[in-house]
Amino acid sequence: MLDAVPAGILLDRLQVDPLVKALRERERVTTQRGVLRIEGHCTDALVLNQWMEHLKKIAGLRDVRLVAYAADATNARPSFQLDIDA
Repeated sequence: MLDAVPAGILLDRLQVDPLVKALRERERVTTQRGVLRIEGHCTDALVLNQWMEHLKKIAGLRDVRLVAYAADATNARPSFQLDIDA
């Protein structure tokens, strides 16, 4: 799945079963089971959209959602966050 990331997309972070909320003392850890969270930067929103469409066609992945997309003041490339239900 991540072995064919298109040129123009730079992956910064991958989380498996990310937390639902911040950790707090004396509370159970709650995660989003079966979810992969990918954070990165892209040079072009069209390339990101095409990659998301490609991911949606991969067997075993139920959903691909763009959670966040924003211009990054420190970098010329917008940042993004995807959630993938596996």
